[in-house]
Amino acid sequence: MRKLGASLAGVVTLFSLVTPLAGRAVANTFPSATVGVALASNGQGWWVAGADGSVRTGGSAPSYGSAAGLNLTRPIVGIAATPSGHGYWLVATDGGIFSFGDAAFWGSTGSIRLNQPIVGMSPTPSGRGYWLVASDGGIFAFGDAAFLGSTGSIRLNKPIVSVATTHSGRGYWLIASDGGLFAFGDAAFLGSTGSMHLNKPVVGGAATSDDAGYWLVASDGGIFSFGDAPFVGSSAGPGLSQVVGMAASGLGYALATVNGAVSAFGNLAAALGVPSGQPQAPTANPAASPVTTPAQPPILGIVPAPGTPSGVAIPTGNLPGWQMAFADDFSGTSLNQQAWGPYDGQPGGDPGGWWDPSHIVVRSGVLELQNYQDPAFGNRWVSGGVSSSRALKQTYGKYLVRFRIDKGNGIAGIALLWPSGGGWPPEIDFAEDGGGNRSDTSATLHYGASDQQIQRTISADFSQWHTIGVEWTAGTLTYTLDGAVWGTVVNVNVPAEPMEMDLQTQAGTCGDQWAPCPDATTPARVTMQVDWVVAYRPA
Repeated sequence: MRKLGASLAGVVTLFSLVTPLAGRAVANTFPSATVGVALASNGQGWWVAGADGSVRTGGSAPSYGSAAGLNLTRPIVGIAATPSGHGYWLVATDGGIFSFGDAAFWGSTGSIRLNQPIVGMSPTPSGRGYWLVASDGGIFAFGDAAFLGSTGSIRLNKPIVSVATTHSGRGYWLIASDGGLFAFGDAAFLGSTGSMHLNKPVVGGAATSDDAGYWLVASDGGIFSFGDAPFVGSSAGPGLSQVVGMAASGLGYALATVNGAVSAFGNLAAALGVPSGQPQAPTANPAASPVTTPAQPPILGIVPAPGTPSGVAIPTGNLPGWQMAFADDFSGTSLNQQAWGPYDGQPGGDPGGWWDPSHIVVRSGVLELQNYQDPAFGNRWVSGGVSSSRALKQTYGKYLVRFRIDKGNGIAGIALLWPSGGGWPPEIDFAEDGGGNRSDTSATLHYGASDQQIQRTISADFSQWHTIGVEWTAGTLTYTLDGAVWGTVVNVNVPAEPMEMDLQTQAGTCGDQWAPCPDATTPARVTMQVDWVVAYRPA
């Protein structure tokens, strides 16, 4: 985003106190009932997960550990295998993630207040990301998983129970318990059971290897095939255990029951060396050491604080690998101009915008960047923005901003890193939108003389308080939201020069597709509020 700002020498504020995040240790009393199944990529075995975090194996699949020895605060609801077949993830109802083998932790919703519980997960083809889905169809994308849409704002007839992804990694289906299908990205809608009378609810689904078909499975083991998905058998019948999920490969599909038995169908049964459709009991839970990765890595210094404006206290002290270099909780009555330089004047390339220091207000522990039609400037829209250039210029760092912004067309809200040397690009926007209902924000790396861009987008309600952040290291940008990693960029064009942190709002220009001007629906005042800002340098 275009900006104009002062570049002055200043002061650095240092802190050393560390306050760890309080834990919630409780006894793991969840049942061992099976909740999901995952196939090894070579088709030679499988894993089944229990609500208590146990993982049992079948066929030749090895064990990589389990969460059965951990004090879980929420039950496990799903398991997903890595593309290599040498690891797996477990996911809990709060979106806590447990990683085993070569499964990497890319983030979780363990510290986020969810509207509805998480019901499933699916990894990306690279294994460098995954999607979590909630029962209202809310999608949470981490690592290289792209957000492609959700049913979070749709009134569903029945809850979402599972997610299935295309093999390209550019689409997914959300599956409801009535067999309703919601397709996003390059996932094609090929039919559903949404209008059928089912004997039992749908509990899962999987796509064919060419993504031109999919299967749905009901809790009685009934199979529903769509597109080019062949029907190769089912476990439906009287006296059979409740089916809880399915997994598929190019050879066929497997169904798991609540007692952990797995039935394979099609050529998958032959590959596994088991009779088609005959339930196979898993091995006993191995005595492997449980994973030590927590569902949500604790963020030192960030603690719930109901008395603060946003409900979360400013972090204090250093983090592993990071030394605190800058902090401001806006506790005074005016902007600390030893730390911040106020924007003043017209943004480059934006004739519709204007900044003035009078639109920067500090009160009640909050920085306000105010946007309104100002009579002092001929009733044009005027905005506020600040630059940390007076106190913070560094190469590489970790930055966290606790903020929210009012809804309003034509008023952008941005948190960014800007080159201290004055040239442009590069630029690192770690939160940016062009105005509107604040339902998502983008992170963009700008580089090269022709302004090449690498962009990531995440969905959340940014009219509510969130902590947005970026970790900037050599060749890598890691974007965070409320403590969870939601996107990464690994690229040789990641800047390696001193940069400053800026916060700004900006009225757009009429006719600009990305940053249009305010319109008749825009509230008279649109304000970005910032509770606190912290920055770290590499230790």
